[in-house]
Amino acid sequence: MPYGKNEPTPVELCRARSVLRQRVAAMLRGSRLEIRERASHLAIVNPADLDKGQIQIGYASGEVCCQRTSYEYLGPLRGYEPDDDPDREPAVDAATIISMLTGTRAPGQPVAGQCWPR
Repeated sequence: MPYGKNEPTPVELCRARSVLRQRVAAMLRGSRLEIRERASHLAIVNPADLDKGQIQIGYASGEVCCQRTSYEYLGPLRGYEPDDDPDREPAVDAATIISMLTGTRAPGQPVAGQCWPR
């Protein structure tokens, strides 16, 4: 199967993976961070604090990104609000859920936090 002009061959990808793994291991020696090999990138995590997310480094390009899951409490679902709470939070309705997941917001809706893209 022919490879495109900018597409690495399997041999080049294997070599890039090996070189990157060695370079990153040397850079992070003694840091207690864990390096995991994935199909297209290295993933670096802190096993003592997985909530920090992971750093991903592409084998072929060396591009680095951080992936983490964010958590934002929005309040109780409409109809599940506690009756005995004097400091009651606004209920979460369908418009809030839709706006959080699609990036659109209905008129009058408060601006909510963004979810980290995958």
